[in-house]
Amino acid sequence: RLLRRRHPEARIVWGGPDVSDQAYADELLKVHHGVDVIVRDEGERTFKRLLHHWLGDESALADVPGITYRDEAGIRATGQVDFLDNLDDIPSILDAPELEVIIDDIPDIALETFRGCYMGCAYCYWGGTQRRAYSNERIFSDLERVFARPNIKKIWFFDSMFGYKKSLAKEMLRFIVERKAPDQSITMFPNLDFLDEELCVLLKEAGVYIEAGIQTVNEDAYEYLNRKWDRKFLDSKMPLLEKYGLRANAQQLILGLPGDSIDGFRRSIDYAFGMRPEAIQVFPFSVLPATGYWRRKEEFNIRYEGEYRIVYDSKTFPEDDMVVGGLIMAGCKWFDLHPGFATQLVGLLGCPASEWFENLGRTFMEVHWGLVDGHDTRA
Repeated sequence: RLLRRRHPEARIVWGGPDVSDQAYADELLKVHHGVDVIVRDEGERTFKRLLHHWLGDESALADVPGITYRDEAGIRATGQVDFLDNLDDIPSILDAPELEVIIDDIPDIALETFRGCYMGCAYCYWGGTQRRAYSNERIFSDLERVFARPNIKKIWFFDSMFGYKKSLAKEMLRFIVERKAPDQSITMFPNLDFLDEELCVLLKEAGVYIEAGIQTVNEDAYEYLNRKWDRKFLDSKMPLLEKYGLRANAQQLILGLPGDSIDGFRRSIDYAFGMRPEAIQVFPFSVLPATGYWRRKEEFNIRYEGEYRIVYDSKTFPEDDMVVGGLIMAGCKWFDLHPGFATQLVGLLGCPASEWFENLGRTFMEVHWGLVDGHDTRA
């Protein structure tokens, strides 16, 4: 609103996965009258077309696929976006002028070699997009340029399906083994579906820090998760990592999934702890537009708040239990700082990790934060 008041002639465009649900985009334009256009789904090609339209190339907004906009007749939505066929059409992030001025000083960088995912998890947007990879030439050119910068110490690969193209994944890891300096670290999210013995050997040689999004081991939650993994699948893959001296360094869980419960969440915490990770990263459930859970939020009585739509109450995970889960999550934060000591301490106490994390979270709440937990304080 402030931008519109100061610059009434400006074109205001919103985009990103949070606004890619068509019905939600319609609602947003009804509320936010200063927004001209919402770009749904992948935006690079669509935004270019919008610029051409506003620069006067005689194209009509109605002919730009993948947008929601307003005109004299009201709010309109065009068809589905036409995804890029060739990701190499997107300029390398390393050529961005904004990055060029700081590239010699930044300590870490994130790279993307693949878009989309085959899994279609109900909490995630990735599964709703087409699966495409950058060309090998583009990938290795970017890697070469990154490894030529000794100031870059941490490289993150944010691909949801690393290993889907196995030959490329193995070639990338060999490339990393040859060029990675001892003080550089590599973080990946390798898809456990595609693990084989050779890939594990290369992950070990490259010193990759593995983050694994297991999310839950509760069978009741799997029923709604629309995910191809379950506890049996995880139990079949973790020994393969261990065989080659690997582990999921960071185990990621979601607190408050539909179908889950506080007891199921405790089991997930205990399972993750049993995998001897360096971190247990717990994320509160955020119901994202354009996802399966968003379309079923009334069915699960999902209640959320804030701009990130953090869920605090649902049919299977009531608010009081979410508070307890939050205490366990706070205890996990301390574990992330002292994983070795915490592992030994839990072993000496002989109690489930989730129980100790909850007690630790209560200590933080009462002593460090000065808060009191009770039904009257949760109202």
